[in-house]
Amino acid sequence: MLDLKKIDLIDKDVTNNLVKVFKSKIYTNLLIDAKRSLYQHKSLFLVGCASLGRLAMQIEASIRKFWLNLINIIPDRKDEFLANYNYVNSISIGSDLTIINNEIDFKDLYMIGNRQIEAEVNDGDICIVYASDGSSRAINQAAITASKIGASVYYLYNISKEKIASIDTAKSVLSNKNIIKICLDNETTNTSLFKELIYSYSVLEIISNEWLKENLIDDEYKVLIDRGLGALSINDYARCFNVINKGFQKEKTKIALTKLSEFKDSNNAYLTHNYLVDMLAILVDEQDRCNCPSFKKRMDRSTDSPKSIAFDALYPTSIAWQHVFRRNIKGLNESKNTYKLLGVNNPKITSFHSSELFDYLIGNEYDQSRYQYNLVFIDVNEHYDLEELTSFCKEGGNYKEQIVARIGNVSRNKLFSNELIIPVKLPSTCLDLFAHLIIRVLFS
Repeated sequence: MLDLKKIDLIDKDVTNNLVKVFKSKIYTNLLIDAKRSLYQHKSLFLVGCASLGRLAMQIEASIRKFWLNLINIIPDRKDEFLANYNYVNSISIGSDLTIINNEIDFKDLYMIGNRQIEAEVNDGDICIVYASDGSSRAINQAAITASKIGASVYYLYNISKEKIASIDTAKSVLSNKNIIKICLDNETTNTSLFKELIYSYSVLEIISNEWLKENLIDDEYKVLIDRGLGALSINDYARCFNVINKGFQKEKTKIALTKLSEFKDSNNAYLTHNYLVDMLAILVDEQDRCNCPSFKKRMDRSTDSPKSIAFDALYPTSIAWQHVFRRNIKGLNESKNTYKLLGVNNPKITSFHSSELFDYLIGNEYDQSRYQYNLVFIDVNEHYDLEELTSFCKEGGNYKEQIVARIGNVSRNKLFSNELIIPVKLPSTCLDLFAHLIIRVLFS
């Protein structure tokens, strides 16, 4: 069952701590630094390992999608939007394959993080490094290497200052005066990732909104604001968490959350385009904890099946993966001997080439093995694609059960006979911060 006390937003300390973070001088400096790099066409890198590496990919995909979609609204600004499209990049220690393959943990292989940073980061760039508890040698080496290159490095960790000071692998980072240390002080596992998500999304939303306000004419900017594509004030971000918190306290919402916990325990196939990256990341983490395979490969004939899966109803796998990353996929693309020299001695690993991702089926091609699951259509704030709903209704009869999970600002018009409605007020912002946050809260 879902323990409501373990939902991050119900913890008042989270909101209070975030208010302190938003008011800090370091946060203000990061906003200034990030905006400077955007105007100078530098890059902002999000660097993480394992689940935080997957979070980095999710945030990168969100901002790329945002700038690309603006072209459809204001075509005359295409060149400017495309320049900003490449602004944010993710570096997941161990390559992009960690979005779907959690077989090996790269956190202690410091040379891999070092090589990935050297290959991508340049002088004048920004690196936001997700250090978690500060114990990863790969992450710490990545922060040090980026600093030596000349990047501005913001090192986010989520334990107390006293605890991280006692960790040997973090001492070289803590003593580096060029690395800006940011304590998110998050001691409980149930709030893992949430603060990093809120911190990063809010920075990117605020500077993106400032760029639009300063570079578009009034009519252009008003069109975007009317569509909910702006940002909140710093104080409003914290205030909205309290509004969501109050929404969770309502009896109707509590009943819906209890039902959600019941079907989450089943084997589900989650149909979603807008939140596919979120669900892939969540399922890899969840299924790794219960020793289930993350996802099945195209030619995998084994009897082991993932507990749950996620797929895109709009596109076949080869195209769906392009929408996940919206850039070239990064593998480690080295030989097996090179991996051994770097310390990767897992006999299952022959390579980490980017092409391997396309072996994992996340698209809309026919796959009879999916019919063993319940089909769950995810909709947040009614931002679904009509083609998604059509696919859900057309193919749903082949599955064990069908359900539509409608979350956020939901109208009274039913999409399907079997609906689970979780009514919570979620403001619309340019990167959909609150929608991504609520997906993470409810399905993790």
